[in-house]
Amino acid sequence: MPQITDTNFVVEKNQQENVPIMLYEVTIDDTHELDIAEWDVNVVYPTSGGKTYLPFPITHESIPMNISGEIDACKVTVGNANQIIGGYLLANDGLRGNKVVMKLVFADLLADADAHLDNEFYIDGVIISETQAVFTLTSKLDLMQVQIPLRSFIRDFCPWPYKQDGCWLLSGGVYSAPSGFANTAIQCDKTLKGARGCAFHNNMLRFGGWPTMPARRIYVI
Repeated sequence: MPQITDTNFVVEKNQQENVPIMLYEVTIDDTHELDIAEWDVNVVYPTSGGKTYLPFPITHESIPMNISGEIDACKVTVGNANQIIGGYLLANDGLRGNKVVMKLVFADLLADADAHLDNEFYIDGVIISETQAVFTLTSKLDLMQVQIPLRSFIRDFCPWPYKQDGCWLLSGGVYSAPSGFANTAIQCDKTLKGARGCAFHNNMLRFGGWPTMPARRIYVI
């Protein structure tokens, strides 16, 4: 995607001293967008009638560009200490394929709606821990050329719906219990060896988590 800038942006970029601010517009679903800023206070851009970007602990790699002047891919790290990002990811299939607009502006030009540089990406994958989420962002073309099945890998939590796909066996459009399944009337607590987990139901072989992971992480690819 070629980069296009206006005159004010170019002039400010070439100043000896300036204050760049990176803004992020993350599509959550058809009706919701998360607008955040790599800054320590709210940023309204443009200042007259613009969006409010919330301050967030977020950093990004340098954005690489190929010889055609097009953006390839980059990684963005977002703090997850308050579990906000993790909640969005688990509730929306890892946000894979969702659009992210990275918008570079300068503090001196927040009143100018045209003085910014946009880079448009799509979420290709994410690795999330208890403290941060690392997103791999790439172009839409890359996502369409490579088909990767979406799957969340969680160490201590089973993602399978109880008595449905992954937990039970599907045959002829009907789910049936695996051989030896126990305590069918009691809802599973999604753990491996919890009070009502897979061991309690004698269904440990179908546990959907990954206990051998070296840390408490969620991998969404």
